[in-house]
Amino acid sequence: MSEVLAVAATLFGLRLSGLSLPRLRLPAFTFVPVSVLAALAATGLGHQGPLPLVAAAAGALAGLRARRMWVCIVVGLAVYALLEVV
Repeated sequence: MSEVLAVAATLFGLRLSGLSLPRLRLPAFTFVPVSVLAALAATGLGHQGPLPLVAAAAGALAGLRARRMWVCIVVGLAVYALLEVV
């Protein structure tokens, strides 16, 4: 439980820092919050078997093709749910 709270607090701080500085021109290190979130998500994919990996790949491909984040989320969740049922 404490790990979840630590990750939540870290991500909240990263998101808050990005929202509080919208008008400043910042160097490329501002992509660090996005990289941290991606790293946290990627590390959890391999621990639950192949289903999350397949769903993540399907969601990523659909998101890249459609260029919409909601398509990525919906397709990834739908594929995961379908594979979970089968």
